[in-house]
Order: sequence, then structure tokens, then C-alpha cells
Amino acid sequence: MRTRERGLSAISLLMTMLLAGALILGFFRVVPVYAEYFEIKNALDDMAKSPNSEGEFGLRQEFARRAGVNDITSISSRDLLISAPVGQSPVIAVSWRREVPMVSNMSLLFDFNIHAGQTAGMQP
Repeated sequence: MRTRERGLSAISLLMTMLLAGALILGFFRVVPVYAEYFEIKNALDDMAKSPNSEGEFGLRQEFARRAGVNDITSISSRDLLISAPVGQSPVIAVSWRREVPMVSNMSLLFDFNIHAGQTAGMQP
């Protein structure tokens, strides 16, 4: 009686490794994009929670300082939409796109939109 061999053939092993490599490549390309998104979101949330004593210019300077420390490169302080009544908590919004090249002519496109503070009447 003949026993049937079991296990992975060379082709199935190669396909499994190719799939695992594609998943790892995607993971390492996407994680920095979302890490930067959460850095921006945290910075804007912190800025929106504090009462505004310096006005719009002060908020833009604060974001520029935070962007330098947290290595935020996708947006700058000029991209922020700020409604900052003096003595009240500001409302800050920002929208941006980030394209991440994968291989050859394939890319991933991310659209982000963040609102911090009370968003009544604020349209990005």
C-alpha cells in the first residue's frame, strides 16, 4: 500500500512566501501614515481643549512647534482652518491627502479629515 506524501510543494511554499511578503510590505507602508494621523489628531485635540489667549497666529505657531517635535510633514500650520474667539476654546479643522507608493505604478491613497473642538458652523 502506497502512502501519500503530505506537505507544501515548492510552488505553494513560494506563493505563501509571496503573500506574506506583500502583507508585510503593506503593513510597513501604512503604519507610518496612520501614526502621523494620530499625532496630528492628538495635537489638534490638545490645542482645541485649551482656552485661546493668543489668537489664530499663536495657535499656528503652537502647531508648527508640535509638528517639528512629532515629525509631522504631511501638513503645515498654513493648512489649518481655525476659528479662534479670544478667551474661548478654538475650533480647528484640517483635511489632507497622502499617497503612498507600493510597487511599480500601484499606490495607496489616503484621505484624512480632522475636526477638533466644537464643530458647529465649521465647514472644511
